[in-house]
Amino acid sequence: MAFSFLDVLSAITLFLLIFLAAVLITSKKSTTSSRILGTFLLLNALNLSGGLLFISDVVLQRPWLAFWTNTLPLLFGPLLWIYTNDILYRDFEYDKKIIWHFVPFIISFLLLIIGFHIQPDDRKLEILEMARNSERTSLPVVITTLVFYGHIMIYLGFCWHQILIYRKELYNRYSSMEIYNVRWLMVLLGLFGFVILIALINSLVGFSEQPYIYETSVIGLVIAILFFASSTLYRALTFPHFFKGLPRKAIRYADSTFTPEEIRNVRISLYAAMDEKELFRKAHLSLDDLANHLQTTPRLLSQVLNNELGMTFFEYVNKKRIDLATSMLTDPAKKDKTILEIMYDVGFNSKSSFNTAFKRFTRETPSSYREKMSSTS
Repeated sequence: MAFSFLDVLSAITLFLLIFLAAVLITSKKSTTSSRILGTFLLLNALNLSGGLLFISDVVLQRPWLAFWTNTLPLLFGPLLWIYTNDILYRDFEYDKKIIWHFVPFIISFLLLIIGFHIQPDDRKLEILEMARNSERTSLPVVITTLVFYGHIMIYLGFCWHQILIYRKELYNRYSSMEIYNVRWLMVLLGLFGFVILIALINSLVGFSEQPYIYETSVIGLVIAILFFASSTLYRALTFPHFFKGLPRKAIRYADSTFTPEEIRNVRISLYAAMDEKELFRKAHLSLDDLANHLQTTPRLLSQVLNNELGMTFFEYVNKKRIDLATSMLTDPAKKDKTILEIMYDVGFNSKSSFNTAFKRFTRETPSSYREKMSSTS
């Protein structure tokens, strides 16, 4: 029995999706978020297999196999949204409201059972023939397809919005972003968005009357899913923190009840701690750490930084670090110190973060700044 290129490609893709899903769901170290992602990948595998089954002749002999996976895309968006929130917020609550995210899938699945699966076999074959031929380009089919993809894209937008909110909160709480880096999550969402775009193109091409164009687009879709599965597996193996949740407690001070004297005292204590004791040189200094040292609350300290100084905690600490770095780079007594040594000395533990912050505050790289100041002196 000969296998086509699409058969081999599909088999590899399905294996990767199912293997990774099984690991995420069944591992003893699995968290809630990893099980959600595993379920998401498994549903993608089922959806792909259902699509491949639909364009094969198998469903013509066994019509009861058709359409079971057609409504699964309505689960993709909600699962990604829940996964994103579970990853970002350890205090994310699974309350009864979550079920509302799955209502479109439940309704669509029930309509599918009523409209197809409980019908007699001859009626199933008739519906199947229409779906594969004459009704394939009908307006209701086109609208339904666009609604399904629109549903996923809206949820992807929700996920991106949640990440932006979270990153903003991080800048108010931490002086170093390396251990709270969520770029991998953004890459994951971006890759899946790319898969959805290819899938939409595949569906639109499917409305044409050219079978070979559709077959080519199916191959492109499978390749995109394979790339997504491979990238997800690679990141799961490469980054140990890939499936760990991150801490979050929102800080709000819009309706502040702090007195001017309390704010002034914290500001004075803050200057003493940062200018005299140079606490900013602690690599992973957090808002909570500094608040404990000042014997105040993170909420009050955050208000002082944002409202009184006009900076986030991240900006304030890194400005202090860069001010000290520029001083050390121009100090003749420290001319033998390397830039890397100065970087660690002022509190950075990442060269890229140091260079980015340095350029942001001085508009120059550390090396060019040192050279310019040396030639000037």
